[in-house]
Amino acid sequence: MNIPEQAYQVFKGKTQTFVLMLHGLGLNKTAFSGTAAVLKEKNISFINIDLPGHGYAFDIRIENYSGFSDYIGQILDIENINRVVVMGYSIGGMVGLYLSKQWPERVKGLITIASPYEITTRTVRPLFIALGFPFCVLINTVVRLFAKTNPAVDFSKPSIMNNDLAMLWWSSIATSGKGANMAMKAIGSKSLLSCLEHMQCSYLMVAPKRDQFFSQKCYNLMIKLSGGQSLTVEGNHNIIPILWSITEAILTDYPEFRNLLQVDAS
Repeated sequence: MNIPEQAYQVFKGKTQTFVLMLHGLGLNKTAFSGTAAVLKEKNISFINIDLPGHGYAFDIRIENYSGFSDYIGQILDIENINRVVVMGYSIGGMVGLYLSKQWPERVKGLITIASPYEITTRTVRPLFIALGFPFCVLINTVVRLFAKTNPAVDFSKPSIMNNDLAMLWWSSIATSGKGANMAMKAIGSKSLLSCLEHMQCSYLMVAPKRDQFFSQKCYNLMIKLSGGQSLTVEGNHNIIPILWSITEAILTDYPEFRNLLQVDAS
């Protein structure tokens, strides 16, 4: 793959273990700008990536989860990164689940944020399937008719992501319909339950209290199967504006992850 340098941001701090940040559908790496700022202040190494079809990886095409891992693996190899804690939001967390099983020697920790184990009627709320999804598709389609794709849309600006409609609007611009559809097709209806059942790394599931997309039953099953830890936060699926505070909470209240990230600190 010919990966543009702008498709990822890397900071090499005092830790040999890097936080690997993976954004959600329709977004780009700036969704994790707040988290990046927190980690940089604490001198914790990180790499923040535009997923295929998104941001500056707009032209990169994949077909399945293996495509995601090949793409991310190539970037990690370029930067000589061998140990990561994956922090993924929404579909980014799903990709993280897949990587945790594929790369047990590389993935030392996993944090999924508002992420299901599959996108089917078993995990998605019926009301969203009936009303929410068609509405989202309509907004995406209308916006793309009148606005040009802009891979540099900065989601770190609070005014952009301060409500769900704004999130829909801007996420329509950060990627094309082709890019978003490609990512959804790559994920498909594949279940990642086996990744949870055979979790070999430290795992924390962050779930919003009022997620309008994915059910509480889905989140409960993920914790039951993985044996991991959970963190419930206020808000709905759009928790981009508080990702920085979630990062602070993890580094403060979860010694397992704090120690993992600082184990190589000098």
